[in-house]
Amino acid sequence: MHQPCSRLPAHPPPPPTRCPQAYARAAAAVCGKQPAEVMKLYPAIQADQAPYLCMDLTMIHALLTRGFNIGEKSPILVVKEVRADARV
Repeated sequence: MHQPCSRLPAHPPPPPTRCPQAYARAAAAVCGKQPAEVMKLYPAIQADQAPYLCMDLTMIHALLTRGFNIGEKSPILVVKEVRADARV
């Protein structure tokens, strides 16, 4: 059975599963906003990265849904790195 997907939280770090629609919602929340506003929504983001968060979230969503054909509500495991022995 699939784990339910949740939205991307501003803080603390995200839990291990997300759905592509969470990236689309997060992009909608930040696209068109000034970097200072983005940093209020996502205080953990670095100031020099705030102007690019809209593009990053949009690209992630497009890659998952159009590139890998993953459904909007399909849970995916989000990890920072994968070790060479293939363990998370």
